[in-house]
Amino acid sequence: KMEMETNFSTPKLPSSSEMELRPREWWRNASKLLFFFMTEVLSTAWQDKFQNFGVLQKHLSRFLENKKSKKKFISIFRGSFKTTVILGYCLFLFCWAVVNGESLSICYNTSSKDNAAIFSDFFRQTLMNCKRLHWIFPEIPTDPSKYLRWTQKMIEYKAVKFHVASLDTRQVMRHYGIIINDDLVNDDNAFSETERKSIIRKWKLQKSILTKYKKFDIGLEIDVGTPYHHKD
Repeated sequence: KMEMETNFSTPKLPSSSEMELRPREWWRNASKLLFFFMTEVLSTAWQDKFQNFGVLQKHLSRFLENKKSKKKFISIFRGSFKTTVILGYCLFLFCWAVVNGESLSICYNTSSKDNAAIFSDFFRQTLMNCKRLHWIFPEIPTDPSKYLRWTQKMIEYKAVKFHVASLDTRQVMRHYGIIINDDLVNDDNAFSETERKSIIRKWKLQKSILTKYKKFDIGLEIDVGTPYHHKD
């Protein structure tokens, strides 16, 4: 089926002299830190994303990197670049899993199909257009035909899977090692008791189909949102 396409500007290719200042292994080691990976690698593909937005972005990066907790909750105001950080985090996990030959499954779940589609478009375009990323990690294919799946809902390469979903997505038989719920509550459904109950019901149904990782001390759930109402 034909997919929605979005026009993106051609990224600026880093100069060869800039590349030669540091060897590839230096870049690979430095890219083990999420904040560096976003601001020094992914940012070269965009003028308005993954730039250094300050201390809050750095704190969010460190919070996501911390592996002590299997469940993370992020409640923060609009305009905090939290979804951009989550996008960088998904790319970070996906790329390193491919490089290390690991098995990984991630689901990004959000309120609407449109939001899921936009997130997926940004994910795929960054993966394809970031020249510095491909110089540092030649293991990441640039040709979509090399991927097992390359659609608006599923990006899969070898044993690494990244899927997007929304509250309308049927998630029967979907099991993931990492699930991210982003903005399930929004300014349309936060102020109605009926809408709040609907979100709670769907969230509980989603959790019931997740693989029961907790007793094995593996897996990760991240819930992200903006506080709109004291009952949401």
